[in-house]
Amino acid sequence: AVVGHDWSPWLGLGGGRGVSLVLGAGLVPSPLAAAGVLAGMVTGRLVRQSGLGTFLGLAALPFALRRPRGPGVLAGVTLVAPVLAKRLLGNDMRIPYSWRVLVGRLFGDRDDWLGARPAGGDA
Repeated sequence: AVVGHDWSPWLGLGGGRGVSLVLGAGLVPSPLAAAGVLAGMVTGRLVRQSGLGTFLGLAALPFALRRPRGPGVLAGVTLVAPVLAKRLLGNDMRIPYSWRVLVGRLFGDRDDWLGARPAGGDA
């Protein structure tokens, strides 16, 4: 479901980020893990860094699912990996990749997070 949402064939392989799907899928096996993702999103929004807060919440999800009789780290990584891949790839494939663009996309979910110029040029 996350992959289908992130790279929808009806949207030309564009789409959303899949964070809401991960939140819902994490809610079933571990409401506490889902609360951690939500807390990261809300905290990030409050400090005006929602991309970073969401990243931290997503990064904590596999570890939160690593509880006794829980689905485990592999389940969390399976949920989070497509979301992080989508963040790295972005929707606009015309933007040239540089380390600043990739770091900005991964941690801030923005192409210009570290001052990179998303319209092209050397970053």
